Amino acid sequence: MDLLQRVLGASLPPAYRTHLATRNGWMPEKTVFAFAGKTGTRRSNLHVLYAVNAAEDWADLWAVNRTFAEDTGPWHLCIGADDGGNQLVLALKGPEHGKVFFWAVDLPFAEGLRVVAPDFGAFLSGLTGPDPLPGRADAAR
Repeated sequence: MDLLQRVLGASLPPAYRTHLATRNGWMPEKTVFAFAGKTGTRRSNLHVLYAVNAAEDWADLWAVNRTFAEDTGPWHLCIGADDGGNQLVLALKGPEHGKVFFWAVDLPFAEGLRVVAPDFGAFLSGLTGPDPLPGRADAAR
């Protein structure tokens, strides 16, 4: 965990640091999360929580964040994705430190961010389902 924090140049929020240390890449039983879209509450289905040094690049924290580094900058870390490839992002610095966001990747980063939870622990405890979703969250706008 220390190496990850040194590379990021930021300290990971406690709940997320604990999650990586104890359950690296573990998928919770409940996978549906909600966030506020421009036209009301939206829901999406968690597809993956990234692991440090996963066997596959699509599930690897390092690989995914290399892919999105230009978009997210140094203050945000992609920690997972929904079924449509949209990203769950953790704020690492600044006034929003620790918050979990949904990023609709078809939009510019700042425009596509929606708050999901005030911290990673609240994100996990707020998961519901699985239940059928009437479409994808790519309508987050």
